[in-house]
Amino acid sequence: MPKCYRLLHVILNTAVADELLVRNPCVIKGAGREKAPERPIASISQVFEIADTIEPRFRAMVLVGAFVGLRVGEMLALTRERVDLLHGRIKVVEQYQELKDGTRVLGPPKSETGIRTVAIPAMLKPEMEVHLATYAAPGKKASCSAGRTGSPCGERRGTRRGTAR
Repeated sequence: MPKCYRLLHVILNTAVADELLVRNPCVIKGAGREKAPERPIASISQVFEIADTIEPRFRAMVLVGAFVGLRVGEMLALTRERVDLLHGRIKVVEQYQELKDGTRVLGPPKSETGIRTVAIPAMLKPEMEVHLATYAAPGKKASCSAGRTGSPCGERRGTRRGTAR
């Protein structure tokens, strides 16, 4: 309901600006505000419990998502050349975005601030070494999130490379 009220308020403000109305009748204070409940945050022990429970090939993704702050699409797009364990950093330059039809598109982040270098906590380096040795496809440009078939977990039938819409 707050979204409807906000839309009506904007429409009527336009009518006032166009001199079709003398004043906006939408005057209920706070009627257009939405309050979403705060999202729960997993504790460190809960993150490790999830990482211990999930299929081992996804363990590093859980830990990187929780402790480095990468989004799923960013993790799925990671290649070996973007993970620098020696210096403890990950360079984020592309991501998978899922379109409404389920197609995933590989492209740059939505904004320039999405392109960034993030630190890998020291405690995650051994986890990342195991992950890269065990689950990542071979080769510098290879996916760090290779599925059972060797293609990136982010790729499905119909996946395209290019600019996300």
